[in-house]
Amino acid sequence: MSRHLISKNETLGSEIIVGWDNPINTYFCQWFYEEDLLDMIGESFSEYCNIEKFKSKLSSMGVELSEEIIETLEKDKDNSRPRTSLQNMINGIFN
Repeated sequence: MSRHLISKNETLGSEIIVGWDNPINTYFCQWFYEEDLLDMIGESFSEYCNIEKFKSKLSSMGVELSEEIIETLEKDKDNSRPRTSLQNMINGIFN
């Protein structure tokens, strides 16, 4: 799993983290406030396996990704290890 900090507000104590979760084959975004997870997208198997769909969802929530972070996320996905047969089987059960 990759994790990249894309926004941090020291005054408000908030952070936004994005990344690629290979075992469940999805991009994800997490919103934190003072170390507490407030919200998350990308929790389901293959929910956001397409970067354009992920960008569109984040944009609708007021979060814009830089071209640099988009390239990094795509590299994270491309460079991830192939999922195991067990991961694929579990993915098939829940999809």
